[in-house]
Amino acid sequence: KITGNKNSPSLSYSRKEAAKYFSVGPPLMLHIDDLASLSVLWEKYMRPVLDQDKDILADMWAYCMAAADLGLRHTILDHYMISTWGSHGQAFQWVDEWKEMSCNEPPNMPDAL
Repeated sequence: KITGNKNSPSLSYSRKEAAKYFSVGPPLMLHIDDLASLSVLWEKYMRPVLDQDKDILADMWAYCMAAADLGLRHTILDHYMISTWGSHGQAFQWVDEWKEMSCNEPPNMPDAL
């Protein structure tokens, strides 16, 4: 329904493959050549996603569908996340041990900024 293409490559993935390679939001690092084709489909799929559900994560779902349609598999490095669903990949211990930067006592900003 989302892609409008009954032969879309995004339909060829199993649930396990989809979760492994496409269960992501917009990435922090992406090659410019991939972004050129991905951005077109990402925008194209936003309306069909919103037509199905006004979910706050609609942009993520549209991105995932576009990436899957193009076969752009992702390497998911969730161990860098501060907080994520489930309880895997939590990095609170790293944040708590980072004494130079505290949310409770943030450092003063340099006057030059």
